[in-house]
Amino acid sequence: MVKVAFFGYRDWAIRIFENLRPLKAILEIVDFHDADVLLYYGWSEIISKGIYKNKLCLILHPSPLPKYRGGSPIQHQIINGEVKSAITICRVTDKLDSGGIYSQTPFSLEGSLNDIFDRIVKIGTRDTVKVLKQLAAKTIKLIPQDENKATVYKRRTPGESELFPEDFRTESAKDLYNFIRALNDPYPNAYIKCGDGKKLYFTGAHL
Repeated sequence: MVKVAFFGYRDWAIRIFENLRPLKAILEIVDFHDADVLLYYGWSEIISKGIYKNKLCLILHPSPLPKYRGGSPIQHQIINGEVKSAITICRVTDKLDSGGIYSQTPFSLEGSLNDIFDRIVKIGTRDTVKVLKQLAAKTIKLIPQDENKATVYKRRTPGESELFPEDFRTESAKDLYNFIRALNDPYPNAYIKCGDGKKLYFTGAHL
C-alpha cells in the first residue's frame, strides 16, 4: 500500500487519476502532507526543490525521454513527423524532465489527438499501477537518462500555430496534416490570416 497525492489539470491526467481512485488495495489517496508519493501528471509548473527533496515526486511525460524534454511534447513530436512515442514515468529532479526513469512504454502517435489521449490514459494507468506496486514491494529499478541523447523543446505559443501562404506551396500534404492535427483542441488551433485580417482556424484534417 502506497499513500499517494495527485496533482494535475489536463483532461488525460484527470482520467488517469479517476482510474486509480478505486484501487484501494494498491494505494490510499491522501493529502499532500501525508503522502509517500506525489504524482504530478499533466503538470506544467516547476516543482520546487523543497518538495521533491522531501518526498518522492513522479511525473508522466508523453515522450521517449530523454528525447522531447520540456513543453508541448505531443505537439512537437507530431509536427516533427514522429509516429512512435512513449509513456515515461520518471522522478522529479532539479533539471527539467531529466530524472531517473521508472517505466517507459512505447505507443503510437497516429490518429487524432483524442485517439492519442486515450492511449496515454490506458497505458498511463497501467504503468502507474505497476510502478506503485513495485514501490510498495521495494523492487523498483531506476534507470538513469542518457544525457547524450537528450533534446529539449520550449512550450509552444498560440502565435506558432499560424500557417503562411508559402507553407501550402513548400510543405507536403502529410506535414500540413500533422501540423493541423497536432494543434486540434484543446490546443491553440492552426490558422491562417485572411486578406481582411480575420483568422481562419483549422479544427480538423484528413489525409
